[in-house]
Amino acid sequence: MLVDLLDVESIEKLLSYHFKNPELLKQALTHPSTLNEPRKTRKGGNDLLATVGDAVVNLAIAAILYGKSGPAGPFLTSAKGDLTIERSKFVNNDKLAEFFEKTRLKQYLRSAFGQKLTGKSNTILAQTYEAIAGAIFLDSEYDTASDFVQRTMMEE
Repeated sequence: MLVDLLDVESIEKLLSYHFKNPELLKQALTHPSTLNEPRKTRKGGNDLLATVGDAVVNLAIAAILYGKSGPAGPFLTSAKGDLTIERSKFVNNDKLAEFFEKTRLKQYLRSAFGQKLTGKSNTILAQTYEAIAGAIFLDSEYDTASDFVQRTMMEE
């Protein structure tokens, strides 16, 4: 089992989260480029977790920004779409890649050999960040995943 090859305890320490199902952690850190199966039959990559994580991250950031708005804050009195514009400043490949770097998990990311030589693109790092948020959500619940997002995206 590949989970045994990962230093799960160290990764969990960096995330400040203990996985009940460490297979989700392994999957979150596995870019699909490492898998040899065709896309339609491929299992084990982080793309499905990234889809779940994308929804979690978007909801968490929208809720955090709205909450910081206060009772008469800018999003309660602003034009339609202002919250979306503000959220997009946090939820884009460059920023998500930056937040992934902040987790200090880059060394654990598994991707194809060629990508290791050329470095990890922001798209891969962003996808992995979303996959981790999705894995935490599926392993626990929304509040725990939202706490991870707030801790890594909103706190300096």
